[in-house]
Amino acid sequence: YPLCALAVSDERPVSTQSTWGFRWRVLPIEDKKGIKSFLESAIIDYSQRDALNDEEQAFLTKLNTTLIEVLKQEWPQNWPTFISDLVKLAQKKESICCNSMKILQLLSEEINGVDKNTDTLHLTQAKRQHLKKSLEAEFQDLFKLCIMVLGHDACSDKKLLEQTLTTFSRFVQWMPMGYIFETQLLQLLTLKFYPSQFQPNALECLTEVVAIDISDEPQCDEWGKRSRRSL
Repeated sequence: YPLCALAVSDERPVSTQSTWGFRWRVLPIEDKKGIKSFLESAIIDYSQRDALNDEEQAFLTKLNTTLIEVLKQEWPQNWPTFISDLVKLAQKKESICCNSMKILQLLSEEINGVDKNTDTLHLTQAKRQHLKKSLEAEFQDLFKLCIMVLGHDACSDKKLLEQTLTTFSRFVQWMPMGYIFETQLLQLLTLKFYPSQFQPNALECLTEVVAIDISDEPQCDEWGKRSRRSL
């Protein structure tokens, strides 16, 4: 698949991504399916390895960013099971889960315009809103996956915990607020992770939470009390 090979090997990712949408749209459907299958297989292959050298890690990073470009064209209309498939896959092995969290971070950043590089700006406001609503509709599964990692006392994988906290910090901007103020999330951040080696990552999440304006929410008073108790 020449297009896929170019995308994951080009030394100039921004220029490659900036032309991706046009080149993807003119591909035959069977070629698109083949590229998606290649990306899935390659990402699973590399992310399930216990250790990667620098070259392999760089290639996995390319695969992840290429997948995001495909998702911007194909999800959810032509790939409706992507999120549910990713969540199931993430539960198989910690290294796979860590890379899955990275993919979710990249997807969230693209949709919310956190990353200010050129290709992000190619998303129209309408397209961004559509993707955001699609992500919100499946957030329950994403939240359960994150809490499974963060709330599991037996999880000691430093890289996985750091990546999960970083990914969660990207979710805070758009996730339904009930998941923040009506669950154990704040307690986990303040009592488990803030007084630990993960303090910078927990602080990043808490900073995003503090920046939320809940003044117009019916549960404003109750949520404010819960936040103050946790903090």
